[in-house]
Amino acid sequence: MSRYSVLLTLLLGFAILNTGFAGINYYSPSTISTIEHAISSLPGGSVYGAGIQVIGEHAPVLSSSSWIIAGALVVWRGRVRANWMKVGFDRDVFELFVIRRGAGTRLRILATLSTPKDRLQVAQDLSLSWRVIDRHLAILSRYGLVNVQTAYGRVRMYSTTRMGQRLMELAGSLQASSNGLMRQEPKLTL
Repeated sequence: MSRYSVLLTLLLGFAILNTGFAGINYYSPSTISTIEHAISSLPGGSVYGAGIQVIGEHAPVLSSSSWIIAGALVVWRGRVRANWMKVGFDRDVFELFVIRRGAGTRLRILATLSTPKDRLQVAQDLSLSWRVIDRHLAILSRYGLVNVQTAYGRVRMYSTTRMGQRLMELAGSLQASSNGLMRQEPKLTL
C-alpha cells in the first residue's frame, strides 16, 4: 500500500469518526459524556477518555477540516497525474514513479544515467546492490526510459532515453512546484 493510500485512508477514517461524533454531539450531547465516563473507568482508560472528550468537543471543526484536507489530497493527486498525462506518460509510468515501491530509487537511477554507466558503476554511485540496480534497470528498460548504449561482452552500458530525460524534467518541475507549495502548506511527498 502506498503512502498516499495510507494517508488518504487515515484521513477518511478520521473524517468519518469525527462526523459520527459531531452527529452524536448534536442529537444527544450526553452520550459522549457517557462514553467518556465508561472508557475512563477501565484500567488505563483515562487517556482514551480524555481523547474522546477532546474529539467530542471539537468534532464539528475536526470533521469539516479533515474532509477538506482529504478532498484537497485527492485533487492534488489528480493534478499531479494530469501533468504526467499532459507530457505524454501513461498511467503505468505514473504509478511506477509515484505509487509503487522503489519509485525514488528509479528516479535516482535515471539521474545517475545522465552519462552512460554499467550496472556496477550505478550500484557504486547509489550505494546499492547490483542486483537491486539490475532489477530496476530491467523495469526502466521495459518502459523505454533506459536503453543499452553499448555492450562489451557481458558488460552493458546503460543510458537514459529521450523519454527518460523528459520524465526527469517533469519530476524536477513537479518537485520545484511542490517546494513552492510546501512553504505554505504541510509537506506532501511524491
